[in-house]
Amino acid sequence: MAAMGPIIVQIQAKIRSHSAHNSNAPYIVYEVPSYVFGYPLFALKEAVDHLVQEFSKAGYWVWVVEQKYLFISWLKPVKTRDGTRQMLATNYRPMSYTPEFMNSFQR
Repeated sequence: MAAMGPIIVQIQAKIRSHSAHNSNAPYIVYEVPSYVFGYPLFALKEAVDHLVQEFSKAGYWVWVVEQKYLFISWLKPVKTRDGTRQMLATNYRPMSYTPEFMNSFQR
């Protein structure tokens, strides 16, 4: 979609600006315009789907809100331990055996 080129550039600029100024909020909400001046008309749903696909492919988390807003986050996903693999010895974190903890088992 040729009309999405300027939109993608706008979203990227908004992400850059927001991440530099608001590091505590790693997300933006963007309203997808219903038309782009100078480009052929497009269906809003197709445009939203195209933007979701492009930004998801680039590594962003993207959610569609009310069919015309995009909630875009650049948080890194938290990796969980896969249940099929054995836990590595390097991932072992020993418990702290404080006297209070040890005394909690005595009757």
